[in-house]
Amino acid sequence: MDFIPETISSKPEVLLIYTQRMIRGRTFEMIENLGILTLAAQLNANGFKAKAYTGITTDVVKTIKNLKDRLFAVCFYCDFDNRSAVAAICSDLKKHEHFYVVVGGPQTLHMTKKDLKTYQADAIIKGEGEETLLAWLSARVRGEDVLIPGELRSDENADYVYLEDFSKYEWPRNEDVLEFKERPLLSVITARGCPYRCAFCFEGGNSKNLRLRRAEDVL
Repeated sequence: MDFIPETISSKPEVLLIYTQRMIRGRTFEMIENLGILTLAAQLNANGFKAKAYTGITTDVVKTIKNLKDRLFAVCFYCDFDNRSAVAAICSDLKKHEHFYVVVGGPQTLHMTKKDLKTYQADAIIKGEGEETLLAWLSARVRGEDVLIPGELRSDENADYVYLEDFSKYEWPRNEDVLEFKERPLLSVITARGCPYRCAFCFEGGNSKNLRLRRAEDVL
């Protein structure tokens, strides 16, 4: 499928972000966010120029400011821990910048139409975004306003999108990390969802729906 029209001479640039407020040790920056890296790889395979960035909120704001004149869209990974930070940054960006702002991630599972006002984003896309984020961004490149599965709108709620066979999508790559540096940890993902029912866990306890990669796809 041709996602980007041939008349577009340069690839639309997209920045995918996972951010947290300043926390002791900043250990979250040492762990690769394979979610946004997978999305970056999928976008790059389909006509976009996408980079993934993980950092504290102040660094994120500075990074966006440095790149803002080149960006087509900024997409945020939103979870239970960073939801207020994401909302604050999104609201500020929509007041001052021209690019699209999109919110996704596990926290969207229970988001409703009222969250459109909280985040002020151009789109809140619920669920696993390999197909839906690509479709939403591609439509905007073509100048189209297309409702995609999982997209919240003021007049319509949306269901969380789960992918059954995620082995067919692109693998996360180090070259898709903005300002890549070697980390002391290596992340590997072999499944999605969770088989457990931990009462303290918002994300795993609500999503469940365990799906595994094929063994030959992992080894």
